[in-house]
Amino acid sequence: MRWLSEDRGVSPLHSGGGAGPQWRRKEYLLGGGLGLVIVGALAVTIWSLVPHSPGGGSAEQHFFCTKCNAEFPVDMKNLSPEQRAALLPGPMYRGGIDCPKCGAKNSAVLMVHCVNKKCGRWFVPPAAGGRLTCPYCKTDQAKYAEEHSNP
Repeated sequence: MRWLSEDRGVSPLHSGGGAGPQWRRKEYLLGGGLGLVIVGALAVTIWSLVPHSPGGGSAEQHFFCTKCNAEFPVDMKNLSPEQRAALLPGPMYRGGIDCPKCGAKNSAVLMVHCVNKKCGRWFVPPAAGGRLTCPYCKTDQAKYAEEHSNP
């Protein structure tokens, strides 16, 4: 059985020792592929949260500065590609844009527009995990969108 594990890239679980270079290469490819899937899913999620106007009109989005607590609208078409890339997960992710009110760098975070037509307010999403719920009307954004989508 020893000849099966010699330089054949057999899994370390089956070889009884260290993994060969072929197995490590497969692990790296699998990990890289999984990472790309995760980044892609996050990009699609953020893309779905940003309002897109038909006909190329204004795609206004609101931002909140974590330094001076200012809230301000930004037309996403006016952002440079670097500024847009800074809002998406990935290697260029910085978490925000510069605040035009106080000038703080990367301090303005993207806000979410409540999907409940009766509310429609902008709010800062939670920092990590949990359900995306409007703090004003307590609407669960994903559940509301699912229940009110046209089949």
